[in-house]
Amino acid sequence: MIYLPNCDDRFLDLVCPNLKCNVQHDVSALLPESRYHPALLTTFCVPHHTNSNSPTLCDILRYSFKKADFTGLYNAMIEVNWDFLDNINSADEICELFYVKLYELFDRFVPKTKPKKGSFPIWFTADLIRKINSKDKLFKKYKKFNTQSCLEEYRNIRRQIKLDSNVAYKNYIHNVESKLINDPRKFWMCVNTKRKDMSTPGSKSLDNERLESPQEIANAFSSHFSNSYVQSSVVIMVSLQTLAFLQALV
Repeated sequence: MIYLPNCDDRFLDLVCPNLKCNVQHDVSALLPESRYHPALLTTFCVPHHTNSNSPTLCDILRYSFKKADFTGLYNAMIEVNWDFLDNINSADEICELFYVKLYELFDRFVPKTKPKKGSFPIWFTADLIRKINSKDKLFKKYKKFNTQSCLEEYRNIRRQIKLDSNVAYKNYIHNVESKLINDPRKFWMCVNTKRKDMSTPGSKSLDNERLESPQEIANAFSSHFSNSYVQSSVVIMVSLQTLAFLQALV
């Protein structure tokens, strides 16, 4: 166990991994260091997998509560005898056994399904999708009746869809960039939409250079994103060049 106290010789930050790791003081932090929260550099040992047949998020079964038998689930929960928890002193063990029993009931009354992969880009809004569906119906209507009014209506909505699509994409990129610090998950969702294979890549290309090893790929990301930080300020400058870099890696 490694101890890195703050200026008051106290510990306000903990690293509790389930993988083998090494924690040390980061002397070259990207942001100014707080006196009460010393910068920690954590290194994990993570196995590298390049098998393209590895399961993706779309292969993982998830509970479909829309199709659940809630009447049976509620009645089964009422009939559960929880007295066995009274003999356990560990709160962690009680919590674990509670969830074991809960998921047993879920397995009985809640079916599992594979999440459907959306056919529309992630930046499409609900209104834009409705217009696209309406456009398809108008096209079928035009093919059936072959009237000029149907054709004009189809052209108008198609023109509007192109405009709305450009606006929706710009708004999505702006939203990802503005929330990069507070919500980095949206950024990585954007990265994943650029990738056809959700498994760990075995190689990447950048500036006509082939990157083969995981360390080379990681260093390329590190080198690029380090240029997005201003050492003398806590403000991070991110632009559309970030996405251009990601597209170059695909």
